[in-house]
Amino acid sequence: MSVAFWLSLLVSATVYASVALSPKYFAYLELKGKYYTGQVELVSLEKQAKYLKRVIRALETDPNYAAELARVDFDANNREGESIPVDSNLELKTKKLTPHQQKTATLPWYGPAVRILAENESLRSSLLIFSGFLILVAFTFLHDAPKRSLQMLLKPAYFIKGRYVKSSDQRNRTGIG
Repeated sequence: MSVAFWLSLLVSATVYASVALSPKYFAYLELKGKYYTGQVELVSLEKQAKYLKRVIRALETDPNYAAELARVDFDANNREGESIPVDSNLELKTKKLTPHQQKTATLPWYGPAVRILAENESLRSSLLIFSGFLILVAFTFLHDAPKRSLQMLLKPAYFIKGRYVKSSDQRNRTGIG
């Protein structure tokens, strides 16, 4: 019986803790996801800034690069002009600077359960009632109370009864019946 008592208390404490902590933990998971998304965006913007600094340096120092960049960006290369075919690794390729396609951070595998537990008030109330009921059952039916402690609880009642109520033995001696 003692193992069942402690297991029921453990289950009850776990249910109560999950109900009590789920809103804060869900908020933490959301903030952690936003932080991750912000970090990914920051790294992307840093890479774009480094690339643009290299382009600025090249534009300031290399006039041929500036002319080629202008030709590619403004599509100045018409089909009627001369073009010399080169390998693809030698071609000037410009990057189109577009905002980074953010991958939104997803919740961990247990995230949907935490969300439901954090937002569903009727479920939270039901679980709290279940937890309280389980504690009552554990202390009422599963707790191994020593008999001596039960006798100690009842001893004042026996003392009062013995002091003020005459037993049948005392009644017979006095002749009162």
